[in-house]
Amino acid sequence: ILEGTNGTFLPAALAIKGTYNRLGAIDTLEEDENVALIEDYLRRQLEAGEFLVQHDYLEPGSDYEQYKVEWFLEVLERNINDDPETALLNHQPLSFALVCQSVWQSLVSSQLGVTAAPDEDLLRELFDGRTMPYQLYSAHLPVVRTQLLELHTMSAFLSARGIPWAVAEAGGQDDAEEMQAYLQLARATFAGCVPVLQGLDAYAREVEDLLAED
Repeated sequence: ILEGTNGTFLPAALAIKGTYNRLGAIDTLEEDENVALIEDYLRRQLEAGEFLVQHDYLEPGSDYEQYKVEWFLEVLERNINDDPETALLNHQPLSFALVCQSVWQSLVSSQLGVTAAPDEDLLRELFDGRTMPYQLYSAHLPVVRTQLLELHTMSAFLSARGIPWAVAEAGGQDDAEEMQAYLQLARATFAGCVPVLQGLDAYAREVEDLLAED
């Protein structure tokens, strides 16, 4: 999840992992402490009126417990691809980036144990005092240390290459030729970075049927 506007975005939460739903977001989430914290936080903000969602996306008189992280991600996707004021937290839109999970896992696995920084230092370095992540995690750091380390690795990787965080803007459905072209571009862009190339190879195996379609 990202916060920011005018093309400048920064992480507002740790990574949520799941399966791309082909509608601009993810579902079939990996349930963990981070997902539970995000779900509880956004529900409480929604109930308190700090997280404002256009009425079209709310069930009249609904129980806030029915809103799961998948629903929140669907609403944030509308911020990206429809109306940037579909959902506002403290009057600011939230959005998200999409990262290939095979590449993410390969990259973060290659760096496990590299940093021994305390949880508090990681939180400060990643989020620099921004409200949402501090409210989410400051009282729960031990249970999200793995996710902190993963985001630290990914953020450092992007920063070292001058790649900014960016929202997941939707295009059309990509055919096999387009998918192959994207893979070739990614391999050329990250040539020499073994973990990323290994992740791309793993992704290609996952979608080999789609890549082979005529």
